[in-house]
Amino acid sequence: MWHLLLYTLHRRAGTDAGPLSGLWVGRAPKNALRLRRQETLLLYLVQHGNALLPPEQVDKLLAGLAARYFREGGATTSALQTAVREVNARLVRRNQRMAAENRLTVLWLAMAVWRAQRVLLGLAGPLHGYFVGQQVIHVHDPVLAGSGLGTQRVPRLHFATAEAVPNGLLLLSPEPLVEQPEALRFSPARRPDPLLRRLLADPRPDLTAVVAQMRPGEGENRIRPVRARWLMGAQPSQAVPPPPETPDAAAPTEQTGSQATAPLSPEEPTPEEIALPVSEKGTPAPSPALPSAQAVENGDGEGEPSCAKQEPQRLASPEPGPRPAAAEPSSPAPAFTPPTAGRGPERPARQPLGQAAAPRQPAPPGVPASAGSATRGTPRTLL
Repeated sequence: MWHLLLYTLHRRAGTDAGPLSGLWVGRAPKNALRLRRQETLLLYLVQHGNALLPPEQVDKLLAGLAARYFREGGATTSALQTAVREVNARLVRRNQRMAAENRLTVLWLAMAVWRAQRVLLGLAGPLHGYFVGQQVIHVHDPVLAGSGLGTQRVPRLHFATAEAVPNGLLLLSPEPLVEQPEALRFSPARRPDPLLRRLLADPRPDLTAVVAQMRPGEGENRIRPVRARWLMGAQPSQAVPPPPETPDAAAPTEQTGSQATAPLSPEEPTPEEIALPVSEKGTPAPSPALPSAQAVENGDGEGEPSCAKQEPQRLASPEPGPRPAAAEPSSPAPAFTPPTAGRGPERPARQPLGQAAAPRQPAPPGVPASAGSATRGTPRTLL
């Protein structure tokens, strides 16, 4: 079961022409055949000629056609053809009576039936139909549809079928709505408002169309005329001007500007701190390793070289990087040994465990070798 929400567009000479006549929609009545009780029927009629039917007579004609269809058995196409032939026969007789007065009435009729998951469209006359969803199907064939009702004894009907999609659209119009049918592509998950605005923006002064939105369930069929006010969302120049800006409305703009110029928090580094190298922030840079002098221990602690007590100097590096390796001397320089004359035998320098003692250095020039040459444990030869 389906129910329809109909949007009607009726414009004449560039202005709204009021409600659209020739439209009927409804479900099967209680006295309908069991075969038709789950169907929904839509009828749309367009008049041409110089002897138009009054609106009351048009409504009566459409109601009789719908009642005849719901009482007819058989296939859907066969039931529609039977109902249309009765209307066409009455209209042909009317035109024959008015032929002497050179008056004529021609009806273009569109019929749509929703049943289960399918929708069937029948056209009598060169009308345009559009099944709009994920794909757009344009239904129009003047040869199969003929010239309309009232022109020949056996009317021609053009049938087309499509899948009934929830919230899908069926568009009916006596003239083509767009040059390219793909321009009407519509997502069933969205509202049809953008599509209706596009149709209203058509520059043609005369426009007539019916937009039927399919909705599943036993809801109420409704008809909504579409007015020019729908264009307010599409054309800003015709929209109502906004009220003057109040201080409250301007507050967010000022707050946004203040946030952009807010001072940096203490946790964020300042530009000066970012520009300075690491060694200039107060953190001492690691100093390269210097060769340490080995102290020579004497008898009473005097005469130690001063270089053994000096601390290595800290070299500031402009950039943090790997430590420069200390250059190793090509040959070890001889260590200075102070004179030991008159101070007893010389004691060898202390070496760490596992290292051999350094070889004894000769006495400096000017000092007799016998003064300090006597060492502990060396035998003397007596003359």
